[in-house]
Amino acid sequence: MDVESQAQAALQLFMTPRRLPPREWESGLQRQGKPLTFANGLAATVFGEGPRVLLAHGWEGRGMNLGKFIAPLTASGYQAIALDGPAHGASPGEQTNPVNYARAMVAVGRELGPLAGVIAHSMGAASTALALQQGLDAAKAVLIAGPSSISGVLERFAQLTRLPEPAAERFYQLVADYVGIPADELEIARVAADLRTPALIIHDAGDTEVPFADGLAVATNWPASRFFVTKGLGHRRILLDSGVIAMSVSFITADAPSAALLGSIA
Repeated sequence: MDVESQAQAALQLFMTPRRLPPREWESGLQRQGKPLTFANGLAATVFGEGPRVLLAHGWEGRGMNLGKFIAPLTASGYQAIALDGPAHGASPGEQTNPVNYARAMVAVGRELGPLAGVIAHSMGAASTALALQQGLDAAKAVLIAGPSSISGVLERFAQLTRLPEPAAERFYQLVADYVGIPADELEIARVAADLRTPALIIHDAGDTEVPFADGLAVATNWPASRFFVTKGLGHRRILLDSGVIAMSVSFITADAPSAALLGSIA
């Protein structure tokens, strides 16, 4: 296979998420909520009443991946909206990317009105930062296990798929053409420097999918942010941890998070 064919195949693979089946507990919880379809076609499930909190999943996920956050939010008098991003869950589409996801979040935000907060994981965290840059009206943001740069995501993908260097370079260019923005202009850590939304950034020290250094870079550059480090939770189990959930909900619902719930690296 020549360089162009390799790069084109990588592009299709990178932009096309698998629709993985929900876990049993996610399906059971989803049935307790109210389905909602936004003007842009995205699907969501709504729980409770009150100030609105958007839940944004990661790549190949669905809104209900953050389902463990729902009960604490609704018990605190907030409405939780578990969103399925473009080409994910019950939302339409076959291909997407972090920029497309961010634009869709901005449209959803306009329809919902000002949000009390966003709790986002992985790619959803990167898209949340981009959406805030593009005007998403959210009072607070919790970003869990998010990458600091799209270029870093592309490089890890190229390594994972063992793309030869010439094909990888062509792949990066194809992604930039597809998205309409060069990857080096999608540095989340750089975007963070211009954001004024209070943020809680959480990352596991042993995350093997999105390096710990990414979370640290975003937190270091985000002026109004707090950084919390977990250990032993990895990239996905972090969404099931009771401490992470309590900390995130406390940050969204309180004037300031409890000092007992916050930590930082030495």
